[in-house]
Amino acid sequence: MNDTQTTPKPDQALITQLLEEKLGAGTTIELKDLTGTGDHLQLKVCSERFRDIPMVDQHRLVYGALGDLVKGAIHALMLETSAPKKED
Repeated sequence: MNDTQTTPKPDQALITQLLEEKLGAGTTIELKDLTGTGDHLQLKVCSERFRDIPMVDQHRLVYGALGDLVKGAIHALMLETSAPKKED
């Protein structure tokens, strides 16, 4: 790749779609572009799928859902994952 070519910015709608497909209905996703360049992102994902699994496995699910985006279009990803709080 030369200096005139750039990796396209990841489409936020695509990121949301990929995560919802992998993690299922009820998943909430907050996505923030940290630099305005579209390749440094903060991502907060809350999914029932994360319940009772270690954080490292939660992150693996997210990275797996994003696939090739994290190998190119996304340069930096600040990731926070959680399961919904249980109601008493």
